[in-house]
Amino acid sequence: MRPAEQQVAPTHRLGDTHSMMRTLHIKIFRTLHEFALKWRTRNPGAAQENLSNPPFNKRGLREDHHGFGRNLVLLVLPVFLLGMSVSAWSKESPQALENQASELTVQAINMANKGDFDQALTVFDKVLKLSNRYVPALFSRGKVLLLQGRTDRAVQDFDRAIKLDPSLAGAYMARGMAYRLQGDFSRALKDLNKVLSLDSADTAALINRAALFFDVGEHERALQDLDRIIQINPRMIRALGNRAYISEQLGRYDDAIKDLTDIIAQDPENLMAIKHLGFIYRQKDEPSKALRWFRMALKLETNNNGRKRLSDEIAELESRAQK
Repeated sequence: MRPAEQQVAPTHRLGDTHSMMRTLHIKIFRTLHEFALKWRTRNPGAAQENLSNPPFNKRGLREDHHGFGRNLVLLVLPVFLLGMSVSAWSKESPQALENQASELTVQAINMANKGDFDQALTVFDKVLKLSNRYVPALFSRGKVLLLQGRTDRAVQDFDRAIKLDPSLAGAYMARGMAYRLQGDFSRALKDLNKVLSLDSADTAALINRAALFFDVGEHERALQDLDRIIQINPRMIRALGNRAYISEQLGRYDDAIKDLTDIIAQDPENLMAIKHLGFIYRQKDEPSKALRWFRMALKLETNNNGRKRLSDEIAELESRAQK
């Protein structure tokens, strides 16, 4: 254990439930658009994971204890809706019911994207009264419930979606996240492994499994998953940042510095990476380098608490240098 004065938190803990719930984004769950492709075609290869990054705050890797990176990307409006089998609907006007359910699902997604979760859930409930087998509504309602922290109900929706479509990778992913929030790591791992059995290069499943391994103290296995992600996508800032954080926790400062430097090469104003470098150099007892990064961070920092912490760090290092 490191001395108390050396404990730092340049980024949020991977196991921090509150932070994780605030930063769920497209990489964690397959988009409804991709799901629509798969549901319509019933072709496992039809829905490909969207590996592009969601619109992160330019100055933040992920949320830290000072409130960065609170941009929340919820459900993605599908470009087109899906064709349900007639068997899922009442025999009376099945096409009309399908159209109505599709329109209501879009409305609910729009509400969720605006943060009106309760109203979105009301509309999803209305859809599922038309047909309790309408998987897009089940899946999407489960995700909104998960974002609200209502994990028991979310799991119920994901269970039903999986029963109706056992090849729906996004539902296993979401259910695995719900199990993780509940502290049921064995079930969470089983679901994430299922996603990876469907696609071994699924970076969303890999990054979530890495976080799960971190939660239970299996740091080397977490690093293996992050290494795999970075082999697939060397520019994935989220993976680089997580790997840097774990490396720093293990005292592998040079490895962490390399990953953070790669992040800054992509995004020269990435505040989290810049601050993290300052803390690492402080721990390495290289005050001049630590001061350089802390001063740079202070120029970018807009949060008052964050500015105060950086100012205190700078003042302490400058005081040491004068002795």
